[in-house]
Amino acid sequence: MTSKFAGNNQIPASDMFRAFTTVVESVSKWLEEERKTKVAVTTVNAQRDTAIAGIEAQRDFLLRSLDLVFDERRSAFEDLFARLDVALASQNQQAVTDVLSAITTLATKNPFSELKDHRIVIEQFRSDEAWEV
Repeated sequence: MTSKFAGNNQIPASDMFRAFTTVVESVSKWLEEERKTKVAVTTVNAQRDTAIAGIEAQRDFLLRSLDLVFDERRSAFEDLFARLDVALASQNQQAVTDVLSAITTLATKNPFSELKDHRIVIEQFRSDEAWEV
């Protein structure tokens, strides 16, 4: 069987079938590559979302940790200065010396030292004990 086109050119049916088969195979390959690309994009997007969620969780954790550390630190200073007021009012020289030493020790301690190892902070969060500042 042959087909006639303008100019009386005849193309054998086997050549037309091969051409059609080549087009179908090329379209199939293109569709498969498109599917693989969509899967890869979906995978990358999922990995991105997971990474972002992890980063956000770490950020939230550290911000919460900082809030707790500084709340505890503020409370400790308030308590120490209240004790200093009592020691000064009672004119107890030894108590004044001890409280001023404790204030100096707390003031010189790095508040971020507790956050060096996040496992320590996680353990602190999980425990019911107050943080030692």
